[in-house]
Amino acid sequence: MRDAGTKAARIFIIDDHPVVRQGLRLLFMHAAHIVCGEAESLGCVMERLGDADADIAQRAAFWTSFSQRAIRRRRSALAPYLA
Repeated sequence: MRDAGTKAARIFIIDDHPVVRQGLRLLFMHAAHIVCGEAESLGCVMERLGDADADIAQRAAFWTSFSQRAIRRRRSALAPYLA
């Protein structure tokens, strides 16, 4: 749990597995953070992240269903958010 004076982070979850997203959501909510959105693909990230008003985006360590080339092409747009 966070200290009472600490501001909750607004977190956007990116992972292609629903169970992983659910686990991260529960973990962040337990720590009193705000989950402001989720995405299961890079296309969904590009559609949803801008409107989510996120402080940070938590992505999977290994995006097995996403090509490295696609990630590199979009990294500049996502860079301010990625953890």
